[in-house]
Amino acid sequence: MAADGASTAGGSATPARPGITVAEPTMVVALVWITFPLLGAGLLWLLQWSAGWIASIRWIPMRGPFLLVDAVHEPWATGGALLLGVLGGLVVAGMAAAERLVVTVAADRVTLVRGDGPDRHIERDRIGEVFRDGKQLVVLGVDTEELARESSDLSADRLREAFEAYGYRWSAGRAPTPERNPGSSTPEAG
Repeated sequence: MAADGASTAGGSATPARPGITVAEPTMVVALVWITFPLLGAGLLWLLQWSAGWIASIRWIPMRGPFLLVDAVHEPWATGGALLLGVLGGLVVAGMAAAERLVVTVAADRVTLVRGDGPDRHIERDRIGEVFRDGKQLVVLGVDTEELARESSDLSADRLREAFEAYGYRWSAGRAPTPERNPGSSTPEAG
């Protein structure tokens, strides 16, 4: 390996620039995978614990499920409630993971990945401008056509820094221009 960190395998020196990846912080991802199962277990344990009392209230609709839960003997009732709560929490955490967006900005392209879905690559020569529209990352082509629009909770500052680090045109607080929004009443300079 060369002193500048470039690989010299095969006799050619090519710098290893994999790009900048913007994703949710690891702590947030870990909290989702820990918190949702714990909340699910706690919620179902509370429901199991109060099932007898809820079933005793005559005006409660659908008392049958509460009577059924109340009829299960301990420790099976508590163990079952905790197990089902953890499993339900894992399902919710998995759904959150499937919606998570990861953006990798490199010199030659931008890669968008949602959950475990396929990678979506947009070559640099097709990208004209990038900006945030509310909670959505928008990638426009050189002819202002929309190449991608992805919802995410990724930090706008981290996205901007990643795109600007590789020289992509980032527009902060972008509003539609008159040519893209013919109904605009923006005054002309003159």
